[in-house]
Amino acid sequence: MKRPLLLLPVLLISYLILVLPGCSLGSNYIKKGESFKPTAEKNAIYTLYLIGDAGKTLSDDPEPALISLSSEILKSNPDSTLVVFLGDNIYDHGLPDENHPDRSKAENYIKDQINALGANHRALFIAGNHDWDNNSPMGNKLMKNQELFIRKYSSARAQLLPENGCQGPDFLDINENLRLIYFDSERLFRDWLDIPDSSECKPVDLNSFFNNLELILKNSNGRKCILLHHHPFITYGEHGGKFDWKKHIFPLTAFNKYFLLPLPVVGSLYPILRSNGITPQDMSNDVYGNYTAKMREISKKYNPVFSASGHEHSLQVIRDPVSNTIQIISGKGTRLTDGTVSTGEGTIFASPFSGFMKYEIYADGTSLLTVIVPDDEGKAAEVFYFPL
Repeated sequence: MKRPLLLLPVLLISYLILVLPGCSLGSNYIKKGESFKPTAEKNAIYTLYLIGDAGKTLSDDPEPALISLSSEILKSNPDSTLVVFLGDNIYDHGLPDENHPDRSKAENYIKDQINALGANHRALFIAGNHDWDNNSPMGNKLMKNQELFIRKYSSARAQLLPENGCQGPDFLDINENLRLIYFDSERLFRDWLDIPDSSECKPVDLNSFFNNLELILKNSNGRKCILLHHHPFITYGEHGGKFDWKKHIFPLTAFNKYFLLPLPVVGSLYPILRSNGITPQDMSNDVYGNYTAKMREISKKYNPVFSASGHEHSLQVIRDPVSNTIQIISGKGTRLTDGTVSTGEGTIFASPFSGFMKYEIYADGTSLLTVIVPDDEGKAAEVFYFPL
């Protein structure tokens, strides 16, 4: 009679060992020979700070990434510095109307990000799926609320772009050598999913959007281009189908990282469904997959300096094996989001820790991407250097 009792844990352990991947990172990964710390200090003529998915904070325990960002940007000239927030600026459902019970909490999330700018620095916010509340029919109202709040609270030093819940693409020429091209990838996904929208911008199909993007890249007048959008076109995290054993055992951590209720075997349904395209927020979905294919095609043709995204709750620098172009993911602006990250064929750097990235351009035409991972007190540590 005791054998069936012994059989259950044996089967469970065998399941864990043989079936579930346990390849997620618990520390920083750097591909051998890919980090080059500068031998001489140079003064940047322009600096971009890139941070995403920072829209969840605690009132009594400031986020180390935002503390560190605030300290870092004080070292740079406000006239030659821009902070880019890469979407999911307000978890989990965007900025509701003023009479909504969650309005105050949502405002605090975005205030903490704007406050990190100090008194003089500027920022560009782009939207993510949570800012739209995913497929909500009220998405455009949430976006307009956020756009107006950011402009007012920052005294117009920060803005949400594209305006009015539009798709883009649009661009900002920083100088004669650099063009920033931004668009709202979540609005595009909503168009392609036929979600009704109340904005003044009509839906656009996939080919029309990428034709417009190609024109902006083609007519950059020799400027190097950086693409800014929430959804990456390659990732080795959960949105790319990389789930570790914890997601199979504790699937509820996808909704709150502290929901550690074990649901073995049954819990595997969650990553299996996501790996088979149940949500447009994952690359396994046809909408996301079509977007990825076009992004790779246009990146290979025009070779931007890099694409910068959030969405995945990790820090990654990837050389896409298909297009041979760089996708950076700076999507861990807060400790409070759950997510795992693995490595893949194109991984150059990956980290599961919260932080952000800094991109500096120098007068001699060279440039450097630096990954910054702060400690729990917000003290910055530069952990990876990548000349571009």
